[in-house]
Amino acid sequence: MITKSDILKMVRVVHRHSQGLPPRRMIYPAREWGRGVVAAALLLVIVFVASSYLYVQLSTMETRLDPPVVETVRYRDTTVERALEQMADRHIRFTRLQAAAPGPSVAPATTTVPVADGAAFDTVPTSTPRTTTPPVAF
Repeated sequence: MITKSDILKMVRVVHRHSQGLPPRRMIYPAREWGRGVVAAALLLVIVFVASSYLYVQLSTMETRLDPPVVETVRYRDTTVERALEQMADRHIRFTRLQAAAPGPSVAPATTTVPVADGAAFDTVPTSTPRTTTPPVAF
């Protein structure tokens, strides 16, 4: 038979739940474990799909690089001879202008430049000479 204390106990439980109070046990280990497994599986699936997509995109790229086209330079003898003559004329003019310039100057170091046919030009300075005179102000 149900006693008065059992009835009061049931009334308290019903009354407590009817007011919207949650049960005392908020955390259920089985429920939390299941949510963790589902979340981990979902994350694993997302990473797998993203990795597969990236692999397919990168593996279908063309990996061959065409070698650069290098054009060979062809020299014409007449053009080279004309350029050498112009440089020799410039050197002679420079030497004359340098000799006519006022003020002391340091003589440049010279070398002989051989030409293909065996002839040699006048001596060619290997470096620009430095003068000791100050620059002229205008």
